Amino acid sequence: MKQYLRNYIEENFKVLSVIFFCLIIGLVVGIILYNMIDASVEEEILKSMRQTLELTKQENFTGINVIKNGMIANIVLVTVIYLVSLSLIAPYVMSILSISKGLAIGIYIPTLFSIFGPGKGLVALLLLVILPNLLYIPAYLYTSANSLKFNHEIIARESSKMSLVAKESIRVLIGFSIMFLSIVVEQLTTLGVISLYGGI
Repeated sequence: MKQYLRNYIEENFKVLSVIFFCLIIGLVVGIILYNMIDASVEEEILKSMRQTLELTKQENFTGINVIKNGMIANIVLVTVIYLVSLSLIAPYVMSILSISKGLAIGIYIPTLFSIFGPGKGLVALLLLVILPNLLYIPAYLYTSANSLKFNHEIIARESSKMSLVAKESIRVLIGFSIMFLSIVVEQLTTLGVISLYGGI
């Protein structure tokens, strides 16, 4: 497994670097954008986040199930990634998609600090952003890089389409399994954040 990862990173280093760089750009732009938005828009974002936390707290995940919602969101994401991979402009669209993912995280981070304050905000950041994304971002990078490689293989016609689809199905399954694991981690860490929110 370790050797597979090392070989995979070496073979796809440029693609992985570009996708990761796009995520970072999006994240930085998101943080800057949050500090530049109109006060009314900021209040709407905070209100939406508070409502989500309140609903989760009151209904004990009955109204908001992190695993169910995360599964649906990631099925849609992986479908979009692979539909994009069939187009001739796949690298450009993947870059825009990665910037968008980073942007969402970038806006999310200062929102947590606005709701929880500096001390509890750091704990919320660790639980809701850092820990789940230790698994999610590598899975996203893996899936995105594979989709671009799939695009290249289809264009190059290096092997039969059935063979390509079979190999890619295994890669999708691996990537999605890691995404699912990150969703489970997020479900568990959300329990800690709800407890933290209850103490505000």
